[in-house]
Amino acid sequence: MNFKKIICAIFESLKRKNPTKFKEKDGYCQYYWTIYGYKDFKEAWEKFNFVHYKLKYKVIIPLLWLFKLILGKKLDREIPEGDHYKNIVLFDEAYEETIIHWIKTYVVNPKSPTYDIMVERFLEKNKNNTVEIMRIMKKILLFVVTQDTAYFEFMNILMHKISHKMFEEYKGQTHYHLYYRSNKIYDVSYLRSREELNKKK
Repeated sequence: MNFKKIICAIFESLKRKNPTKFKEKDGYCQYYWTIYGYKDFKEAWEKFNFVHYKLKYKVIIPLLWLFKLILGKKLDREIPEGDHYKNIVLFDEAYEETIIHWIKTYVVNPKSPTYDIMVERFLEKNKNNTVEIMRIMKKILLFVVTQDTAYFEFMNILMHKISHKMFEEYKGQTHYHLYYRSNKIYDVSYLRSREELNKKK
């Protein structure tokens, strides 16, 4: 992405506002269960609004674009060769595979008549801000861990801990993660599915 596109992306993020207006009467709406753990609408609106429309769009995302602007091609540094970088390479591969899987099964509705076109548009290099932000986060992490042995070893330990914890939890199962919700915010089918699965345990 060139300078102009990055600046436009920063201003686009800064302009994002919550389209939902809070009404005091809605604050007393109690929730049986939410994925975020909120108990009523007021708590949900205040915390969600802060995390998404203040912290994320006003601070985190603009800073990530600035990092890309300042560091430029340095972020595209290849992972050095050598067996000692094996875990870092595995992380990089898993991250990229996850982006593709996430786009194909969650971000884009598989039932959409323009599914193939939308997936291709999302995955086209340097064309989609959502995917680009995910990659900037990964690149910053890799840039640091491949330049600093302290964080490099932390990453190695973390990867081993995660792999052992995941194996203990799933014991070699090969199925993918079951989504707790759809990308349609008012679709509660995930909640019904969750309850049905819990009954079968």
